[in-house]
Amino acid sequence: MTGPRQVGTIGSTIADGLHLTIYCDQFGCRNYRTLDLEDLKTRYGQDFRVADCVGRSKCSKCGARWPRVSIRFAPIDTGGFR
Repeated sequence: MTGPRQVGTIGSTIADGLHLTIYCDQFGCRNYRTLDLEDLKTRYGQDFRVADCVGRSKCSKCGARWPRVSIRFAPIDTGGFR
């Protein structure tokens, strides 16, 4: 496989009001973590590609990497406030 598909940047993900969770799809592991996008923006810049983030990710439980590590986007729950 060539790598994760382009899905935007950290800055565009924040601007869209989404959060990003990395999931380990390794059989039996199923570990996950919601990423701190503001921290990633500070460290790598708002133009840092989400695909690059996934490509660098490693499961903290089993050590799996792409393609057994995937991402999911979801709206940030603001409790009804925007």
